[in-house]
Amino acid sequence: MSTSTGYVYFVIVTPNDNPIFEMSYSLVSSGDKILTPDHNDQFRAFASLDQINEKLRFSETPYLKNVDKFNEWFVNAFISPAREYKTYPIDFEGLKFILLHSGLADDKIKSFFYDSYETYIKYSINPFYKHGGEINSPSFSKRILDIAQKYL
Repeated sequence: MSTSTGYVYFVIVTPNDNPIFEMSYSLVSSGDKILTPDHNDQFRAFASLDQINEKLRFSETPYLKNVDKFNEWFVNAFISPAREYKTYPIDFEGLKFILLHSGLADDKIKSFFYDSYETYIKYSINPFYKHGGEINSPSFSKRILDIAQKYL
């Protein structure tokens, strides 16, 4: 259920390529632990943005699967679908959910992305959250970690 290194990096990026949430965590048998993101992981994830944008042009689904590879690291992406919300004046379109890992099952990654996206929507309809702003909420981080434990 874990990667060979037991480590995963996850980031949510706005359509303008600004990170609003990032988390690194260890998936070891002693329990999941949130780690400080490594600059190399940030570089790998952001270096894949061109590949993500290229695949997005030809994809009809929000889940882009494996979009890039750096040595033993794979990059998977999910793009929030375009929708109009009449109730909330919020634009969810174009958010990029990026996962850096060293080999996880595709169906589990897809489920992780969909649940993470749902969690983001629930968080962002909070009237105190500025859409597109950085997410520093411990409860949001905990929920993403719970989703990672469930699927990754």
